[in-house]
Amino acid sequence: MTQFACILAAPDLAIESDLVGQAAAYELRIVRRCLDAADLLAVAALDTSLAIAVSPGLARLTRDLVARLGLERMVVGLAHDEDSAQQLRNLGISLIVPVRSAAQTLADLCAELRGTHQLPTRPEQLGVWSTGAWAASPSVDLPRKASLPSPKAAGRPRPSGGVISVWGAPGSPGRTSATLLLGRLLATGTRTVCVIDADTTAPSLLQLLDIAENASSVVVACRFAEREPLTIERLRQTVHCVDRSFYALGGITSPEQWGDIRASALQSVLATSREAFDLTIVDVGSGLERSEPTDILSAQRFSAASAAIVSSDVLLGVARASDLGISRFLQHAPVGFNGASAAKAVAVTPSGSAVSSAEAIATLRDYGLQLPIFELPDYAIEDITAARTQNMHRKRKWRRAGGIQMLQQWVLDAVAGSLPAHGDGSTTTLVPTRANL
Repeated sequence: MTQFACILAAPDLAIESDLVGQAAAYELRIVRRCLDAADLLAVAALDTSLAIAVSPGLARLTRDLVARLGLERMVVGLAHDEDSAQQLRNLGISLIVPVRSAAQTLADLCAELRGTHQLPTRPEQLGVWSTGAWAASPSVDLPRKASLPSPKAAGRPRPSGGVISVWGAPGSPGRTSATLLLGRLLATGTRTVCVIDADTTAPSLLQLLDIAENASSVVVACRFAEREPLTIERLRQTVHCVDRSFYALGGITSPEQWGDIRASALQSVLATSREAFDLTIVDVGSGLERSEPTDILSAQRFSAASAAIVSSDVLLGVARASDLGISRFLQHAPVGFNGASAAKAVAVTPSGSAVSSAEAIATLRDYGLQLPIFELPDYAIEDITAARTQNMHRKRKWRRAGGIQMLQQWVLDAVAGSLPAHGDGSTTTLVPTRANL
């Protein structure tokens, strides 16, 4: 019989010591017993071939950590009842062994490691690989938790909202300002918009809105999402209500806290935001990951930005209308746009330099950019962040501006999925210079 090896991380199980003591009889070698998630992460990094058996009560276990552990190995959950099985599913673990006696649990665990479990999944056991532990007669239904009603449930149900990511090359091209401008103009009495600051380099969205917070609201939302599904009610308690149709989720309070916005947790936040709001606009900053982590201990600063783009329906790139701004945008456009499946477009922001927005758009076209390009109007950040009851004459002027009006309609059409296919955003020159502009 082939011997199997695994890491056991289930200190909360009453039979944990029995599992260790009887494992040898099932040709199972338990390499290490871990007491918390930090210990598990360190041990797992030493050998990526080792399977992991984990219980939901492991201290500091999060969805992001499970995702990193499961890149190259099998992760099996140990659940003593349906509630703990649901906790494991919430953490992203789909292979679940029910805990009974030590002997039966070891037999089921070894069967999972061999991949021999082929029993059909009962409807009431959806998401759990059936081993018969929770089998019920056809006339008996397993208890289900009552779900909380959604705030959107009043009246006729609505489809999920759209997610727009706003990206731009390094050098302050106007990403955050474009995010706020677009959010302000898309938010109406019948359309709700939430803007989210996922910039891990220079977060400033709440500062521009003149909102102070002691703890980053996006980090708070991500922490809720790490251990259990983030509900609409919880998200609505976390966001800042700027006005009745415009909401904001603030970013990290300093660039050093970039590790607090984990990729899988942010994706869960965006999924809940789709249900809570009509449109979600994410400021992802300038940095994007170019490759996967080399090992599970590697932390990537821009993984949240990449995760947001993957979850988006629309990717809007922002370029400053200046020689340097266009050069930087063209240099970083292949990383920013290529590979993203979202509908893509570019917004050109005015700079006050000798280069006009029309000249900047012509340069982008000359270098082979085939995406839709929209010209944003000249605006002051004070006008964007002012209360909706103020400066209305300016906003009416913005709405009449052709570029922003077309951009609003393009975003709405893209979210609705009614746009034809566009170019891939590639450029004919990967690294243009100021001289050849």
